[in-house]
Amino acid sequence: MLWLNHAGFGAPTAKTRAAISAHLAREDEVGFVQAGADAEPTLEAGLQTLADLIGCPREHVAFTTTTCANWQAALSRIPLASKKLLLARHEWGDNIVFTEKLAAMTGATVEQLDHLADPSDPSPWQSAITDDVAVIAVTATTSVSGMVCPIDRVAALKRPDDALILVDAAQAYGRVPMAMFRDADIVIGTGRKWLRGPRGVAILKFSERAERVLGLTAANFIPGDQPVPQRLGLCAAIAHYAGEGEEAVHRAIAARSDILANTLTAAGLEILGGPTRAPGTVTVMIPAARKLAVEALLAADGVIAKWPTPDTEEPWFPVPGTGIPMRISPHVDTPADDLTKFANRLAEVAA
Repeated sequence: MLWLNHAGFGAPTAKTRAAISAHLAREDEVGFVQAGADAEPTLEAGLQTLADLIGCPREHVAFTTTTCANWQAALSRIPLASKKLLLARHEWGDNIVFTEKLAAMTGATVEQLDHLADPSDPSPWQSAITDDVAVIAVTATTSVSGMVCPIDRVAALKRPDDALILVDAAQAYGRVPMAMFRDADIVIGTGRKWLRGPRGVAILKFSERAERVLGLTAANFIPGDQPVPQRLGLCAAIAHYAGEGEEAVHRAIAARSDILANTLTAAGLEILGGPTRAPGTVTVMIPAARKLAVEALLAADGVIAKWPTPDTEEPWFPVPGTGIPMRISPHVDTPADDLTKFANRLAEVAA
């Protein structure tokens, strides 16, 4: 099998699996209470490494549950009565539905931020940030095409003292510099994709402004029954990522996704995302008449990729171009030779 859906679930590293297995064995040996207490220094070290990567105080980060659950929980605690919420057009569909329902309940209004002609420059959004804005919600890296939004530049825009930058970083941690999130207020991302941690545990980052507005800290979002093994697995994934070096990991991911992008582009196929596409995501537009042939190729070669559903995943942003999007997402340990062979076969079948 050739796993090319790391944007959906990054295959956990051996160190991640070993950390989980070791703790389960420790629970069998001394019981889960003592094993949990023994794990605290490792958990604390993992959180400190995460805070160092972002460039924020240790108390501003926590391991929590899933990305969507925390995004919605954080939003529901922000004072919204008679306020305005600004959402970028690439926001995840479930979050949009939740926001619209919450706005209707609280008397708030929801507005879409204009699509940026230059995704690296959010300055056109400045005019939309009026005195009644409570939330500016943006997606750090889009799900369908992998476009990167410069969160540090968004956080630098002028805004009311109680307006919060709320960031969906589900597709970001592990392939964009974490320091980009330092000045954002609430950042929620998963560890199971590009960091290659386990399922069921996510990363929450708060700012002092968020603490003041919500009257809560990141620690208030930690569930009391969150399994220790998963958190230890994420600590191992973060330690591995930091040990390899952020830039080195990003370059290695980019080298593999470039094999796909260059081969498919040379064959005349359209790749979404443009120059701001994050390393790892190659979303190619497959002609509708060739979809069945491509599906047969995936099955024959044992390749796992993803056919996104933009109408539900990013309903406010119609996919540009013609055809059907297919997202291919390799990681650092995806064999380059296998990628080259698959890219050539896909180009032949799809084009």
